Amino acid sequence: MALSSLSDSSFVVGKWGSAHVITSNKDSWVQSAKLVQSDGYSSYFGYAVSGLNSSALAVASNDYHGSGYVCSAYVFRSDKDGNWLQSAKVVASDGVYYHEFGCAISWVGGSAFALGSLYEDVMAPESSPWDVVSEAGSVYMFTSFIGQCYSDSDCSNPEPVCSAYACEACTTDSDCTFGTCLGSGACGKCDSDSDCSNPEPMCSAYACEACTAEASADSFCTSGRCLGSGACGECDSDSDCSNPKPVCSNSSYVCESSGTGTMDMHMLWAVGGTMGGLLLLVTFGCSMFCLYRSAHNRSRSITEEV
Repeated sequence: MALSSLSDSSFVVGKWGSAHVITSNKDSWVQSAKLVQSDGYSSYFGYAVSGLNSSALAVASNDYHGSGYVCSAYVFRSDKDGNWLQSAKVVASDGVYYHEFGCAISWVGGSAFALGSLYEDVMAPESSPWDVVSEAGSVYMFTSFIGQCYSDSDCSNPEPVCSAYACEACTTDSDCTFGTCLGSGACGKCDSDSDCSNPEPMCSAYACEACTAEASADSFCTSGRCLGSGACGECDSDSDCSNPKPVCSNSSYVCESSGTGTMDMHMLWAVGGTMGGLLLLVTFGCSMFCLYRSAHNRSRSITEEV
């Protein structure tokens, strides 16, 4: 039986025929996956195992390859949903039976691993009286799938997400294994508002967060004003503002109050017009009354003279 740690909360154990991933589930340990080779049987698969985070190696010490039985190693990777899949099979380019290829295995970083061959013959140094040193042993180094990621740690830092075995941009925070989805499409922690989307929310506590409608909220923004959506920027329509929404001023592209000054002016004109009309009507009425009284008094004076 072989055993190797994957992380602080998981390990892989091998026995002839299979390998098993064991994961901590609070107070107990449970099997989360069973690994088997995709080809061959009775090949002593699980003879040796090695794990690192979301990657595992398992050696089959009696695998048939080419014209005879030699050792081979199988690479398994875990996707973001926790499913373990065989991703590769490797053999020594000059492997021969009884050389015990894979007698010792280990990951070297996230994309390279080493396998030892215990009994391999090697060329003797020039100072040696022999041409070959029998059963001196050797180590084989393998690099794993450059250009294909199997976990976010294979990508750059701050890292984009590992999607479909390629480093791609994130679209939501749920795509990220740490931090938040920044405006650049990478997962990480923001150091300035420029890390956030555009129009940008503010960078608060190293996360892109929404600004609030509190007093002086605009001071949180590095550009524009605090819009109703919680983003900092310039409004292009009233829908960018809060609800109940003030109007989006087309001249300054900021959310302003709902035009009370304009409404007051309209009301002033309306009231002024009404009062002016009444005043004009009263003035006209007084003028007509005065003319009537003047004409009546003159007519009365002429009658008295006659």
